[in-house]
Amino acid sequence: MIDNPEFAVDPGLGMGMADPVSGTSDHEAEALIEHQMNLLRQQYPRATPEELNNFLMQALAGDAPLPSQRPGNQSALPPSHHANEQQDDNKRRMEAADLDEAFLATLPAEPQEVVLSNVLCTCALGIKIDTREICRKLWNAEYSARQNSLTLKNRSLRLTIVAYSSGKMTCMGARTEEVAREQLRKYARLVQKSLRYTDYPNLPKGVDLSKKYVYHAARFLSYRVCNIKAEWATGYPVDLRKAHDYFKASPDYEVFYDPDQFPAVKIAMREPKLTMQLFATGKVGITGATSKQDVEFACGEILFPELKRFAQAAHMDANKRRKTRK
Repeated sequence: MIDNPEFAVDPGLGMGMADPVSGTSDHEAEALIEHQMNLLRQQYPRATPEELNNFLMQALAGDAPLPSQRPGNQSALPPSHHANEQQDDNKRRMEAADLDEAFLATLPAEPQEVVLSNVLCTCALGIKIDTREICRKLWNAEYSARQNSLTLKNRSLRLTIVAYSSGKMTCMGARTEEVAREQLRKYARLVQKSLRYTDYPNLPKGVDLSKKYVYHAARFLSYRVCNIKAEWATGYPVDLRKAHDYFKASPDYEVFYDPDQFPAVKIAMREPKLTMQLFATGKVGITGATSKQDVEFACGEILFPELKRFAQAAHMDANKRRKTRK
């Protein structure tokens, strides 16, 4: 039996009754009709149920060949169906063109501001220090026997400064380069004031040993920014597959994209030397830079103009997925 009433055929054509000439039973006739309807559905998945039903009735009446009797290149449905398909395709292309102009007009004309989330910088005191002894004199210090290091924290600015026995110091968590340098110099001075002059027997001549601290023993040397972690947003969604293929073709980038492992395109630039992670939402994470100017140049001058060509495709795919869910 045909369960779907949309595909039911007029019983006046003799279906459902035994054929006295061929001897076909009701069950065999219904199975044959269902088989012919399945063939039509497979060959014309975009046809409406009414068109399939009308053609099957014409075929059973003898006005058109059955799907099993039709040559491979011969059209089964009437010409009006293909004309409707052509009109639908033209309409979709026109809507896509209108959407392209309207969507591109909504894209931001200027790149958004880059936000620094972490600045890692280092400096050297020029001498070796006793981190255990300094930890006993500072109230906000933590000593690590495993690394023989001293950890100082600034809770208001959420900074972490680590001093090693070799005299090297690092600052992590700063939001700007200026704050990183200022705080690292401040805590280097704090460590310097905690040093005892008796720890350095070979003092230069003319040093007043009655003073509590020896300020000349340590210096603020070899300051540099090692790494900057920043965040940036394009302001529109991006087609990651097309962006990957575009940057992969250029010798100036090293590109990696595997959606099964990580949902972003990793782009390593040679000049300036940094690494970017591009997400489908348009968010970009930057690591490996040594100055904010390099980050702004990479985002505003390189990524922002190039990624606009991949914004429309991502927007169209998102709309298609929304319609499919509905």
